[in-house]
Amino acid sequence: MSGLSKARFFADVGWMGAALLVPVVILVIVPEPTKLQMMILRLVSAIAVSSLAAHAVQQFFASSLTQNLQLLTRVLFLAVGFFSLDLWVIPALQWTARGSERPQVTYDEVAAQGVEKMRTGDFAGAYEFFTNQCPLFAEAGDNHAYTQCSLQLAEAALRSLQLDSARKAIAGALKRLPDDPALVGNVQEMRARIELNAARAAEHGDPQARDAAAQALDQAYTAYGKAEDPVGQANIWLRRADLQLLAGNIEEGEKALLQAAEVYRTHGQKAGLASTELLQGDVATKQDQFDVAEGHYQKALELYRELGDRDGVAGVTAAMGKLQLARGEHKAAGESLEKAGKMFAQSGNTALEKKVQVQQKTIPSTPVPKPPPTADELFAQAREAVRLKQDGRAEKLLREVTDAQPDNVEALSLLGRVLMQENKWAEAEAVLVRVLVLDPDLPAANNNLGLCELQQGDYKAAKARFEKVLKQEPDFAPAIYNLAVANKRLGKKRSARQQAKRFDAIRPKSKKSTALTKAVR
Repeated sequence: MSGLSKARFFADVGWMGAALLVPVVILVIVPEPTKLQMMILRLVSAIAVSSLAAHAVQQFFASSLTQNLQLLTRVLFLAVGFFSLDLWVIPALQWTARGSERPQVTYDEVAAQGVEKMRTGDFAGAYEFFTNQCPLFAEAGDNHAYTQCSLQLAEAALRSLQLDSARKAIAGALKRLPDDPALVGNVQEMRARIELNAARAAEHGDPQARDAAAQALDQAYTAYGKAEDPVGQANIWLRRADLQLLAGNIEEGEKALLQAAEVYRTHGQKAGLASTELLQGDVATKQDQFDVAEGHYQKALELYRELGDRDGVAGVTAAMGKLQLARGEHKAAGESLEKAGKMFAQSGNTALEKKVQVQQKTIPSTPVPKPPPTADELFAQAREAVRLKQDGRAEKLLREVTDAQPDNVEALSLLGRVLMQENKWAEAEAVLVRVLVLDPDLPAANNNLGLCELQQGDYKAAKARFEKVLKQEPDFAPAIYNLAVANKRLGKKRSARQQAKRFDAIRPKSKKSTALTKAVR
C-alpha cells in the first residue's frame, strides 16, 4: 500500500471512528434526545458502519468486486446498521449514558397506564403504547406477560374498530402462548370477539368470520373448563348467543343466553347479567315483542348504573332508541340516540359515537306509518307468545287473527286452548263450537270442548263428547283420561277404573297415570 493510500485509509478509519463515537458523546450531553435527534444519530452511525464495512471489503476484495457490487454492499450494511442501532446499540448506549441498567418493566405497570388511556377513550394512544411496550416482554422471554400485553393491544385495536390490527395482535399472542388454560381461554375468546365484529360489520354476515368465531369459542370453552372457570365459560355462552343470533338462529341464541344468565346469577356477576339482559332485549325487539324488550333493557340499565359503567348505560340508551324507532316513535328515538351519542363522546368512545350518529341519520324527518302486520304475522307472534306462556298477549293476538280470518281453524283451536289455560271456560266453549262447525270430527277440539263442559259441571255432555272422540281414535290419551274423570264424577267408579287402566297402558307409570289411578279408587 502506497503512502497516499495509507494516509487515505487512516483518514477514512478516523472519520468513521469519530462518526461511531458521536452517539455516545451526544447521549451523554442529551440523555433524552428528541425523535429527530435520534433519527440523525442512527443515520450518521449507520453511514459510518456501512462506510467502514465497504472500505474493508474494497481493500480485501478489490479485484473481484465490481463497482455495482461495492455499492450494493454499502447499501446492505447501511440498512443492517441502521436497524441494529435502532433496536439494540443506541438504546444500550442511552441507558449507559444515564448511568443505569436496562429498565425492568412489569406487566402490571404497563397495563395500568394502557388501561387508563382506554378508560378515557384514547384507544389510538393505548394501541400505540402497547405496541411499544409488548416487544419488551418478548425480549425478556416473559411469554405470559407478552400474551397479556398482546390481549390489551388487541382490545385497544378492537375498541377503535381496527380489526386487522386486532387480528395481528392475537396472531402474535398465539405464537408465544404459554401452557396456561385460563390465558388460552382469554386469547381464544378475544379471537372470537374480533371475528364476531368482522361478521357483524360485513354486509351478509361473512360466514367465514362466523366459522372462525365458532372455532375460537369452542377452544375457549374447553380451555376455561380445564382452568375450572365457570364465569369464563358463561362468557362463551354469551358469545355463542351473539353468534347464533347473528346467524338468525333465534331459538338457539335464547338457549345460550339463558345458560349464560344462570351461571352469572349463581356467581353474582352483574356485568355478565347486564350483557345478557341487553342481548335479550335486542332479540325481543327483532321479534316485535316491544314490551318484553323494554323490560330487559330496564333491567340492563339498572345493572349498568349500579356498576358505574357509562358505556354500558350509553349502549342500553342506544338500544332503547332502536326499540322506539321500531315502534314508530321517531321523536323519542332521535332523543335517545342523541343522548347515547353524547354519553359515548363524554367517555371518549368516538367509534361508538359515530355509529350512533349514523343510526340517527336513518330516522325519517317525517314519521312513516308502519304497515299493520298481516294475519299470518300476528299468528306467528301469537304462537311465540304461547311458547313463552304469555297467555294475555296470545289471546289478544289470536282474537285479531280470528277477526280477520273467521274460518281459520288452527287459530280458533289455539285461541280455545289459551282461554282454557286462563280458566275462561265459557268463552273457550263458544270458540270451540265455532271450530267444530268448520271441522266436526277434529279430535283435539272435541276433547277440549268436552273438557269445558266437564269444568262447568255438565258431566253427561262431557262423557258423550269424550266417547265420540274415542270412537274416532280409540287410543287418544287425553280423551281416555278425561272420560275416567267424567265417569268418576257421575259415580261410575268401575268405568272410571277401566279408563284409568287404559290410560296407564298407553302412558305407563307416568305421574299423570299414577295420580289418576289414585283418584278413581
